[in-house]
Parts: sequence; structure tokens; C-alpha cells
Amino acid sequence: MIIKSANQALAYARGEMSDGFTVHVPEEIDVKSIRTSLGLTQPEFSSRFGFDVRAVQDWEQKRRQPDRAARVLLTVIAHEPEAVIRALALMKLRLITQHQLKPLFGRSVYPTQ
Repeated sequence: MIIKSANQALAYARGEMSDGFTVHVPEEIDVKSIRTSLGLTQPEFSSRFGFDVRAVQDWEQKRRQPDRAARVLLTVIAHEPEAVIRALALMKLRLITQHQLKPLFGRSVYPTQ
């Protein structure tokens, strides 16, 4: 049973399987620890990952708790910050390219989702 579960977790991590696997979203997350492990200031962290700097300050001072979606993103940042940076950079590149090409084609060049 343990081997089977480990194999399923590995298959999920590789993206080979998604059925039957439940994602765990932590109730609490140490935002300051994540930020400092990346060597970023609060403004740098906020800018790089799309958070409001006041929210980051509130999270770190325990005045507010990140919502579920923010906790998911923070968990990914904690384990794979480069993946988040790549994804956000690609999105920015698409927006810039779309903005530049729209006048040429008169419409969006990327499908909206």
C-alpha cells in the first residue's frame, strides 16, 4: 500500500496522473520565511510575484492570513519559485506581444480562456 501511494504521488508530480489525488493547501504559511529564503525585500517579493506590498506586510505581521488561492501560490513559490517566475514572465510577454500585434490584425492573436 505504501509503495502504491508513493508511486501515485510520483506520477502526480510528473503530471502523469491527476485523478484520485487531493491537493493539500496549508492553513497557515510563513510568508516571511519564504520571502527571506529568496533574499528579497517585501517590495521586491511583492513585485516579482504579483502581491500587494501591504498584503505581504500584513501576512508577515500576522494581521491577515493569505486566502486559499494566495496560499496555493505561496506554496508553489516556496518549492518552485523559478516555475512561477517563468509562468508570470511568459504571461507578460504574451500580453506585450498581443498589445503590439493587435493593431496589425485588428483582434487578439491569442485565444482567450
